[in-house]
Amino acid sequence: MADTLLAIPSHPLCSGVHLLLARSGGRVSEILGLRWSDEVSPGLFLIRGSKKSRSYTIYFPPSEWPMFQLCKGHTHLFGSLDRTTVWRTFKAAGIFCTPPGNKKKAVTHSLRHEFAKAVQKIDKDPKIIQDSMRHNSIKSQEHYLKNRRKL
Repeated sequence: MADTLLAIPSHPLCSGVHLLLARSGGRVSEILGLRWSDEVSPGLFLIRGSKKSRSYTIYFPPSEWPMFQLCKGHTHLFGSLDRTTVWRTFKAAGIFCTPPGNKKKAVTHSLRHEFAKAVQKIDKDPKIIQDSMRHNSIKSQEHYLKNRRKL
């Protein structure tokens, strides 16, 4: 949805993760799990769903790859980048959401919240939002639509 790229100069790969999270509304584990073998056609990648969600595809144009220094010699697009590194880099860049009444900060998950709100702006139909978020029930996305986030 949101194609705004947040420049994270300390880690170019994290900028690529940020872009794919914002475009797909996916989970960090799904994006970091992307393998070069998941490319079904040039730039079109199959993301294997996690947490019982369905698999889906996302377009990541080859013209953008050099910007993020993707790991061409590695099995995964983002090499051995792990969720802790992504979390720390996002936190340092100020990307986080804090649900009301919760002292914990959902750092990387905040882009999923932003994606849900972007889909809601386009179409208020709960079924469309549910399908876009790949949730099994309509109640699942209520959490994403009512919580505040700070970006």
